[in-house]
Amino acid sequence: MTRLTSALSWVALTLLSTLVLPAQPDNELPLDPAITYGKLENGLTYYIRENQEPKNRANFRLVVNADSVALDPHKWLYSPIEAGCTLVKNPQDLPDTFAFHPDYYQFDLEGDQPPTNYYELGLQNTRGFRALKVWLAFKQVGGPAFVEMIRQDIQLAQAMKEAISQEKELEALTCHLSITTFRYVPKDLEHTKDEQLSYLNELNEKLLNQLQEEGEVFVSNAVLQGTYALRACIVNFRTTLNEIEKLPGIVIRIGQELDAKMRV
Repeated sequence: MTRLTSALSWVALTLLSTLVLPAQPDNELPLDPAITYGKLENGLTYYIRENQEPKNRANFRLVVNADSVALDPHKWLYSPIEAGCTLVKNPQDLPDTFAFHPDYYQFDLEGDQPPTNYYELGLQNTRGFRALKVWLAFKQVGGPAFVEMIRQDIQLAQAMKEAISQEKELEALTCHLSITTFRYVPKDLEHTKDEQLSYLNELNEKLLNQLQEEGEVFVSNAVLQGTYALRACIVNFRTTLNEIEKLPGIVIRIGQELDAKMRV
């Protein structure tokens, strides 16, 4: 489990540029001109790898202030459902929160290297070996491959935003990491601002349902300050630029069909 946590942390460092380490003397820190080191108030050491993913660095620099970071390997580490993970700054916070010792729990906690009892680290006493599938994936492809797959997902999301922005009937709304949001807007829509918002929200909700029913592409939805949006989240290493480039045409075709029916 320790090796798996280290692997997850390594991916976080390489992609997101920041990692928090246990407190350690300055003279024991590895020398690397590409890494900036610092100390938190509680004595923990953090470092930032300045030469990694500069476009995404600003989004995650403040992660050093977090006490914990939650991530789902069954999403962006491509693991089968379900596998969740929490990386904590202070490991002692987990047993301090969850550990309990009723009379019928007889575990040897003494010795130079007492065993790790996972019931002290979470809500469950009896639990499945969720970490196994994540560990096997790391053993199979390695940390650098995960970094590259995640990087490609981010690039595909950006390519999707660019492709959507080139279409007059699509409006790109946001693009963050591997998520792009947008909506279908008919070219000849003539309503007041409030009427347009209401109509477009209804149209795009119907469009989402139709897209999911027909199955050519799969998108979900988001509501951004009252605007109903289509939400494309790329978390599959099999997704290619070819699928990204096909999506705008599919959305426009079905959007036009629904718009024509709704105006009758």
